[in-house]
Amino acid sequence: MHKFILIKMGMSLCLMPQVSLRQEQRLELEQRIEQKVEQKLAMTMSLQQYLEQEDFFKGLIKWVDDNNRWKQFKKWGFNFRYGLVPYNKVKHIADEYGLGFAHCFYEPFFRFDKGDWSLFVVDDMIPKEYEGIIALHERGEELSLGDHFFASKLEFAGARKKVQIKNYIMFIDKNYPTKFVDLIEKVLFPILPDELRDYLEQQDKHHNKEIDIAERMIEEYPLPTSVMKFVIKYDDINKEVGDKFKEFWGPCQKAIYEAKTLEEAVNSLNQIVSNSIKSIPEEYFRILVPRRMKDSIIGPFNSIKDDFSRKYKSHNLDIDNNLFKLYNKIKKREPIVCASKQF
Repeated sequence: MHKFILIKMGMSLCLMPQVSLRQEQRLELEQRIEQKVEQKLAMTMSLQQYLEQEDFFKGLIKWVDDNNRWKQFKKWGFNFRYGLVPYNKVKHIADEYGLGFAHCFYEPFFRFDKGDWSLFVVDDMIPKEYEGIIALHERGEELSLGDHFFASKLEFAGARKKVQIKNYIMFIDKNYPTKFVDLIEKVLFPILPDELRDYLEQQDKHHNKEIDIAERMIEEYPLPTSVMKFVIKYDDINKEVGDKFKEFWGPCQKAIYEAKTLEEAVNSLNQIVSNSIKSIPEEYFRILVPRRMKDSIIGPFNSIKDDFSRKYKSHNLDIDNNLFKLYNKIKKREPIVCASKQF
């Protein structure tokens, strides 16, 4: 039996099933997320960059072999292997991409043919019971050729199927809240070069019965409403903060050209940029994605540096593109902008 709620319409009251409002809310959330996914630009990587990255994975596979750290995932119709790796061996990847990652080989290596995948989970970053869920995400990356949104939906479907979804969502929000923002990226990691993607699509190596199983599982266990709310809320905050960086370029440009001395210009820039960053609520910083913040801040900073160099031809303006480093300096009352002499 449906529960009913009263809705006031003019001078009268009408009864509406509560379940319909929930469905309407869910539909609205789904539409907003789809719009956000469509707005994201796919990242690209050159083949040369990819091959340099591949060298690292060859060494990582040897480490997993030597330490007998391969594990088999065999449930729900999925059957694949993944490697367990410690954070200290993969810090540069884990800091950027999180709890798990995958690699598709371009060059044959050992037992891996071109187009074969290796999947990894950073097991000392997560409780044991969540290891398989992260591994399933990486399998989703493989099945979809790097579609991070598809893989994330499969991951949360796995969490729902294991009946621990609420605890899992709480764990992610407490420890890795930026994962909710990354969830709607079209491509996150791995970033496949065009040459490899073309090869995979021609070979159809990625298509097997597990694709169908994954799609059915996602349909049966869709993204929870609470996850979609986090996604929209946190993505909106990242956009809000990213847009803020466009605001201080004008005042900075004015300060540079109105300053009577180089020292006055640097002091004014310090004040303008520091005040702008200090206006960001402190609670936002845990959910700001470093990669997105850098992409948002680098343009305005480069413009400010160019304006500074045009006026003070013998000096460069030095300021870090890392918002989090700048924020820590501001908290310590250290200057974040300085000028250095050109040589």
